[in-house]
Amino acid sequence: MGFKPAGGKSEFTSFWSAEPGWGVYEQKRSAEECGCTIRTFYGTGPTIQKLSLPSPSAQRGDLKVQVTLRGQSLEASARVAGDVSEVTLAKPVQLERGDALRVIQSL
Repeated sequence: MGFKPAGGKSEFTSFWSAEPGWGVYEQKRSAEECGCTIRTFYGTGPTIQKLSLPSPSAQRGDLKVQVTLRGQSLEASARVAGDVSEVTLAKPVQLERGDALRVIQSL
């Protein structure tokens, strides 16, 4: 699953849909950090192990990343490739109705 909002806004919200569920993607970005939340409002969301997200920096290399779901920290890594970062979870997760997958990337 991936998100790459155009326009470089520091805050962004968008609807997403992936059968059999839907929800919203929310992003708050600064020069040092990018926080993203994927919320599921109806049905079940996709099974996620890799995410392509906006990066807080155009520098290549590793980022610090914190991922939480249902109040639990998930093991993950993040690597920058241009203006996008690839976040990889150690184990895939299935998003359920009411879930909010939170990803915070920082330099």
